[in-house]
Amino acid sequence: SLHSGSCEKVCGRDKESLRSPFRPSKRQQQSLQGDNPYEDYLGADTDAKKKALGWLTRSSALLSFLGGCYILYDIFRYKGVHNNVYYQLLAAMAVFDLCTAAAWSLATHPLPLPEAGYIYGANGNPTSCTVQGFFVQLGFTSVFYNVSLSLYYVLVIARGWRENDLKPIRVWLHAVPLLVGVGLAFGGIPFYDWIEYGCMMPIHERWSALLFGVIPLGLSIFCITASMIWIYGAVRE
Repeated sequence: SLHSGSCEKVCGRDKESLRSPFRPSKRQQQSLQGDNPYEDYLGADTDAKKKALGWLTRSSALLSFLGGCYILYDIFRYKGVHNNVYYQLLAAMAVFDLCTAAAWSLATHPLPLPEAGYIYGANGNPTSCTVQGFFVQLGFTSVFYNVSLSLYYVLVIARGWRENDLKPIRVWLHAVPLLVGVGLAFGGIPFYDWIEYGCMMPIHERWSALLFGVIPLGLSIFCITASMIWIYGAVRE
């Protein structure tokens, strides 16, 4: 049973684990100190539900991984498209989608013991959890590549640019999403924490959620939406 030995794993943490920089968040600590250490398990109150949470994560990650692989296959099966700006951006997006999918395919396995001992499938350590969190965050780079792709659409559809016009700015279309995405992934290394279905930037710490998630993703969505509105207006004219 998942419940067996939970007290030893969760409540019996030694001094060394308490000094670990990978302690549970405040919300998780409060949950673990209560009468029922499973009350914060996203509402899962049976072994079957806890297993389902883990395998739902793996299933969605598998679909994402297969989708990314197909995009790369569809690009590279044709000759002569490797130097095309559009296909380069699309391939880069797919690569970083694969990073996220690979990280989430591990689900709860990298969660550190003994802190996450009450989580189904947890069998990791602080290092494994940090690695998973890093690649989850790195996958956000595909969102930033979406911004570059939306700018590509604006230049080609609304401004009438050709491939030769795009090549001088190609380096920036790659450099900006790479610098932001990779920079945030490395910047988050000291802060990655675990939640009930994997390791990532702690969503219950407001400043980290804003800095590493809400603000960059919000700006990306704004830029993409503005680009689509611009294109719509250009096409209507």
